[in-house]
Amino acid sequence: MAGVVHGYLWKLLMEYSKWKRRTDPRIFLVLKTLTMIFACPALLLLCGWMLDALLRLTFVLPLETSTDLGFILVLVGWALALWAVRTEMRVMMSFPNPDEVIIKLMGLGPFKYVRHPYALGLMLFYFGVGSLFRSASTVFLLIPTTFTLALYRVRYVTERQLELRLGREYSSYQEKVPFLFPRLMLRKEQVMGDWR
Repeated sequence: MAGVVHGYLWKLLMEYSKWKRRTDPRIFLVLKTLTMIFACPALLLLCGWMLDALLRLTFVLPLETSTDLGFILVLVGWALALWAVRTEMRVMMSFPNPDEVIIKLMGLGPFKYVRHPYALGLMLFYFGVGSLFRSASTVFLLIPTTFTLALYRVRYVTERQLELRLGREYSSYQEKVPFLFPRLMLRKEQVMGDWR
């Protein structure tokens, strides 16, 4: 039985990869964004509510505070994720080669401030949704675990592949731009470099 399921999943994966190669990457980006903004939060909330009921957990913040905080995080996260997607779409329309897209993105829009603004936006959005719907398990267990695993993969798999493909150009981008959280204070070299 496990072999049949494995074979079926492998076949689906192969069909998906063929579809992805011959489909416009902008369509894939839109589908990915819709999935991440609607389906994933719903799944996290359902799992969180079940865990809350099973473990008898309650949300720690008062209703007004969690609602206000959740609303602000949802708006900021949604705006940041959509800004990143819009910037990526604009570059994708100009440059068909994926390596050219990555190189052009390095200095544009939110990619000037963090290397992964889409991930930061989604993380803020998910924390906001969890806070709005007052699910303790979602906010304190599921979202941190999910993002820790996803960001570990991005940092140690995806970024290493980009270093190999793009070489020194991506390495210098990594040195200048933080991974996930923007720098609030500029370094002295950055400030002095602007005045020279």
